[in-house]
Formats: sequence, structure tokens, C-alpha cells
Amino acid sequence: MSVDTAFEEALTKVSELVEKLRGAWDEIVSGVNHVLGILPGFLEGPVKSAFDKCANKVSEVFSEIQKLFTERGSASALRTAGDSWNEQIGHRASTQAGLLVKEQLETDNEWTGDAADRYGEAVTAQNKALAQIKTITETLQTTLNEIASALKVFWVGIAIAFGTYVALMIGCIVGAATVVATVPSLLAALGFSVAFLASVATLSNNFANTLDEKKAKLDQQATMDGQFANGQWPSAVTDKMADASVKDGDKSDWTPK
Repeated sequence: MSVDTAFEEALTKVSELVEKLRGAWDEIVSGVNHVLGILPGFLEGPVKSAFDKCANKVSEVFSEIQKLFTERGSASALRTAGDSWNEQIGHRASTQAGLLVKEQLETDNEWTGDAADRYGEAVTAQNKALAQIKTITETLQTTLNEIASALKVFWVGIAIAFGTYVALMIGCIVGAATVVATVPSLLAALGFSVAFLASVATLSNNFANTLDEKKAKLDQQATMDGQFANGQWPSAVTDKMADASVKDGDKSDWTPK
């Protein structure tokens, strides 16, 4: 299986950062509780309000990261699938196309006539169809690799944005435990959380746009008949091939060479 190292490293980094964020948030909560424990009751309102707003947004961050991991995809699997399609189907079809050439078949030198011509036409059409299969699988492999690269870019971007966010949240720990800085620290943490979620939304939209583009590319490939009229494998004119009587007076008469 192909391994996309950058993609896997980004996932590992984000997983590690989740634990760091969890630890940082626990310390922020502990600091806020400490402050609430020493503040006069009439001053608790602003702290609790700021904390509730921050806590809701941090919870949203955790939920968003969990959702991303649940639907994380696999750049390596995409690359492997592309390789398999091209190797197991495209390459084999190309090999068969090289063999299915009228001039190379023994029958080419055995008979002549309308039935023989129809047979030759069928061989030529099917040879072109096999060649088109190779073209299709090459396009599929290229497209899947492009999607894998886009997925890698998405997760590397998430890792960078998340790393910055976690570092900023760690920076709020000390202030959250200080009476004069509790509310400013919580408001800062709230702002950092909002900014990170906005970054996730931007990265997600960019990736979704790329997926739409690649899907359109694959859809276009799938609807191009080319050698496959009406989506069917090119068939021979069987009535002409079946009626291959040597001399019965019709157009399909044939003569051994």
C-alpha cells in the first residue's frame, strides 16, 4: 500500500495536539475555579459569563476535531486504489490491446469475404476499446492522486492551524488563574477558538471545492462513450459473421485463402 508520509504525520500531530489542548483547557478551568473561589460573590458574574462563552466555543472545537477524525479519509488508500486500477485493469487491457490486432491473428490469413471483413472490423473496434480502457484508468489514477494530494494539503493545514491555536490556549493558562486577568484571558481564548474554527471552515471549503472539481472530471470521463457506443462493449455484426456460407449466393460468401 502506498504511504503518504506527510498526511500520516499531520494526523499524528493533530492527535497529539488534542491531548495538549485537553490538558491546557483543564488548567484554564482549574485557574478560573481558583479565581471564583476567592472573588466576592458580586464579582463572579462577569467571570462566569466569560467562562461559559469560552467553554461553549472550546467544546465546539473538540467536536469539530472529533468530526474531522471520524471522516478523515486516507490519502494512502486513494493512491493505492489509483495504482491498482491502472495496474490491474489498465495495464492488462493495454496488454490485450497489443495482442488483439487483426494482422496478428491466425484467422487473418485464413479467409476472405464479407464475414471476414466484419470479423476484422470487430477486432479493430475492440482493440480501440481496450486502448480506451487504459486511458480511462490513467485518468482515474491521476484524479485519485490529485484528491489524495488535496487531502494531504487539508490535513497539513489543519495541523498548522491547530498547533497555533493550542499554543495560544496554553498561553492563557497563567492569566486565567489571576484575578485581574481571568476575564481578558477567557475572552482571548474565546477569540482564538473562533479564529481556529474559521480556519477549519476555510480549509474545508477549499477541499470541498477541489472534490467537486475532481468529481466533475470523473463524471465527464464516465459519460464519454468514445469506443463504447451507448456505454456498451463494441460488438461484431453477428448476423454477417454467422452467415458465412462458402457459396450460397448472398453478400456474405467467403473464400478460404
